Amino acid sequence: MKAIFINLVALAASALAQYQVNSADAQYVVNGNEGTPTELAITALGVGDAPVLSIRTASSTPRTATLYMGGATTVTPSAGGLVLPDGQIVNLEIGTVLPTPVASVGATTTPITFVGPVIALDLRTRIATQVIVENPTTPIGFSLSGPSELHICGLSPTNLIATPGQTSVRLDWTIRDPNEIGGRVARLDPGEDPNVFSNWDNVGGNLVAGTTSFVVSGLMAGATYRFKVRSIVPCGYTPFSSAVVVNVSCSTPTAPTGLNATATGFSSVALTWQDLATNETGYRVSRLDPGEDPNIQANWDQVGGAVSLPAGTQGLNDFGLQPNSTYLYRVRAENFCGFSSFSNYATVTTPCVSPTPPTNFAAASVGSTSMNLVWTDLATDEVEYRVSQLDPGEDPGNPQLWDNIGGALPPNSTTLAVTGLQPGQTYRFRVRAIGVFNSTCPAPQVGPLLVTTATCPPAPPAPFNCVATRQGNTPAVDPILVTWSYSGPPISGFRVSRLPPGGDENDPNAWNNVGGDLAPTTFSFTDTAATGLTRGGTWNYRVRAFIDGPCGRIYSAHSNSDPANP
Repeated sequence: MKAIFINLVALAASALAQYQVNSADAQYVVNGNEGTPTELAITALGVGDAPVLSIRTASSTPRTATLYMGGATTVTPSAGGLVLPDGQIVNLEIGTVLPTPVASVGATTTPITFVGPVIALDLRTRIATQVIVENPTTPIGFSLSGPSELHICGLSPTNLIATPGQTSVRLDWTIRDPNEIGGRVARLDPGEDPNVFSNWDNVGGNLVAGTTSFVVSGLMAGATYRFKVRSIVPCGYTPFSSAVVVNVSCSTPTAPTGLNATATGFSSVALTWQDLATNETGYRVSRLDPGEDPNIQANWDQVGGAVSLPAGTQGLNDFGLQPNSTYLYRVRAENFCGFSSFSNYATVTTPCVSPTPPTNFAAASVGSTSMNLVWTDLATDEVEYRVSQLDPGEDPGNPQLWDNIGGALPPNSTTLAVTGLQPGQTYRFRVRAIGVFNSTCPAPQVGPLLVTTATCPPAPPAPFNCVATRQGNTPAVDPILVTWSYSGPPISGFRVSRLPPGGDENDPNAWNNVGGDLAPTTFSFTDTAATGLTRGGTWNYRVRAFIDGPCGRIYSAHSNSDPANP
């Protein structure tokens, strides 16, 4: 018996390692006779992977192949032979335990396990693979198929994980090859032989570059499937990943627990919970806004958008809330089977935010009917100021009785003039800065400030002894001298009035002021305007005192009137 020697020789170090089949060294001698070649191919996988030997027979008669494996010139025989099925390719991966061989119809076979050393395939190793085919009656030979240069065509994907659903499976994997331009998923249906290449069905066609997950749907519940994936690279396909076995059975995730909500600002909340599930694909958090009915599902808004949170998530920050408002939260896990039950409810109230209240609230220039209210503006975020007033005798505890005065004062206001008050009355005033969130977080009132308007002094006593005398002996030429007396508290001045002949003394509109306001120390007035007055008529004069103060001008009663004939 002689052997076929196939030597793989490393060429040069590069990102894409190449191995050349030395056909000059290849020998195919069976039972001492050179037979007609059929097929023999060597496939080199990624660096660090074991090479794969593919053998195909052209005969309908089962053949037995004995595989020898080794590195350099060392050859280690395997434990026995392998029956080659009729017209099928059998892949023998060096360094692994071979599955039970697939025999053709009518063939009698004994399962044989090949055990050999793992040969690290790198750029410094010379691999020698020997195949001996034994058949006592019919010679058979082998030849090389494929190109003379066999490439390491990319790195296979790894970390293939299968997550079952009710009638689907989600596959997730890691791409290793940096030159990946796509991918393919293969499925083995229940009961089929994984060693028969044609049993593996491609699902999904060619996946786009960068795809690391794929959902295979339309599966039978309770059935067991196998899946494997490989990458598409510029030189072709990488080897397949390791296969995963998954049973299409479904259970919803375990519900999360310990949901806690903490206000982190006037418009934000931090949520945390315990992830107890092991088969979830994500989490969904929902929020109930203030005042809404928790029993109406449409009232619950999903936090974070329509996409669920990643599996394993245990927290979320919620923004854009209203201050001084109470919110309710809940969370649940989900997977392909559906949703878990909801967690516990978590309630949180956001803090209040409002402008800084003003200080130094006081009244200035207090009169009997008016005053100025002043304050210090400390706020930087107010949108307006508002002042309210409570009239004398009203209940300060009744908010409906406080009247807004002055309307909406602009930001940075520090004063307001108040008019229309009553003398000697006590009024209450309040002021506050209004912020953006005043509806949910009203600013505090400053006050009340109690202010009593000025009381009016009594009217001064009337002057007396009013005497009007023509000065000189020339009628209609000489002026009229008016004198009077006064006895009483200090006053602001006097006013003299004159009634023309025929005027009604009781009609105040008939009297005309002459001389304007006179000093409080003046007790006489010369009416020079009397020059030219009509002769023969009687002109009457009278005087009254006045006080100017917070209540305005207060007059005394008129003195006696005294006639004079110009």
